[in-house]
Amino acid sequence: MKKMKLAALGLTVFLAGSVFCMPVMADDADDAQANLDAVNASIAEYEQQKNDLLNQIDDLEAQLVTTISSVKHINEQLDEVSAKLSKTEEKLSAAEKDAEVQKNAMKARIQYYYENGGTPGWAAALVEDGDIQAALSADMEKDMYDYDRQQLEDYSAAVDKVNELKSEQLQQRSELNDKKNALTESQNQLQSLLDQAKDKYSAEDYDAKIADAYAKADEYTQIIANYNNAISESVEATVVDTTTSEAQTAINTAVQQLVARTGVSESQAKAAATAAYKAQASSSSSSGTIGNGSTASGAALVSYAEQFLGNPYVWGGTSLTNGADCSGFVQSVYKNFGINVSHSSYAIANEGTEVSYQDAQAGDVFVYDGHVGIYVGNGQMINAVNEQTGIAYTNVNYDNIQTIRRFLPSDTATTSATSSAATSSAATSSAGTAAASASADTTASSSAQ
Repeated sequence: MKKMKLAALGLTVFLAGSVFCMPVMADDADDAQANLDAVNASIAEYEQQKNDLLNQIDDLEAQLVTTISSVKHINEQLDEVSAKLSKTEEKLSAAEKDAEVQKNAMKARIQYYYENGGTPGWAAALVEDGDIQAALSADMEKDMYDYDRQQLEDYSAAVDKVNELKSEQLQQRSELNDKKNALTESQNQLQSLLDQAKDKYSAEDYDAKIADAYAKADEYTQIIANYNNAISESVEATVVDTTTSEAQTAINTAVQQLVARTGVSESQAKAAATAAYKAQASSSSSSGTIGNGSTASGAALVSYAEQFLGNPYVWGGTSLTNGADCSGFVQSVYKNFGINVSHSSYAIANEGTEVSYQDAQAGDVFVYDGHVGIYVGNGQMINAVNEQTGIAYTNVNYDNIQTIRRFLPSDTATTSATSSAATSSAATSSAGTAAASASADTTASSSAQ
């Protein structure tokens, strides 16, 4: 299985516009378009293979096939997250020991100073667990010898490493919990389908049907893997080079604007500005991205959903303000528009109308193994991610897409600018949350209910 990571959350579309103006050379654009056309053709081919496989069998067996595949995939993810968490905890333990060793060495140094009549001003920061960075500031430098300063800088770096690993640990624990919940749901779904099969099929047919479902599930799993690998290639086909001087100038200008407007850290602002630059460059190139079409209802639904960015994730919840899980979030957003959607990712996978990846529009629901999210355009969706992240943006190809469902009418098409404007407006109002989320290009991959 090809591992996909959660991409930069909270795309700051409001930084785009005049700041990010990037010409596309004709030859490069033609080559990129030809490459993208070939990849998109393979995506369509795998979609057809998936549909052909499922259309060969009745609806119940088709659900058995997809659910058996889901159980297998989530089990694999659970093993991966567990292994990842174990490694992180090992690193954290080592980092904590290193930080403690360095702190004790500094304390011994402080003791030496006091015993010899010295009173270095920076010592209080260490002894009293104060602001280490303040101790390293220029106005205290006169109190420190080069050796002492280096020691304190090393200790500061060790503390930063501990904090970084603690953050990873929290994220991975949240992932692990989500995988366990998703596995429980998928196993319950499978058992329900098996019970239905016993009622529907004769005793003679039951064993043959189940055996056939497991065999087709392996074939289905491979098709889905190929399908999503092709989607990843499609995304990579429009990768934007942010290392050029032009790109760096634009990004740095946007960083200054974001820091001034939101007060977020420079590192968070840079992550958000880089994501925005890539999005603007992709949408302005001839190769484009999926979701260039939209509907008036889709733009309205996305605009409504984006009001709740940053709100909490709660397993089993449906409250857009106090907490919802992924399907509860989708259900409640659609309920506001008078559309009934189930509070189950597995039920949603069989509701609405299936649409192709290339035809995805704002408001469509992307379905994964045990997870769902609402498409907002330009390869992004808004979803209740997990307990650590809450409601945020993620890339739609963060994990294997199983199906894309449409619940909104498709006959009121408008330009993609409508959706983009709604996204920009909502992103501006939640800039702090969006930019902070943008720094979370970490190890998380949600599989929340």
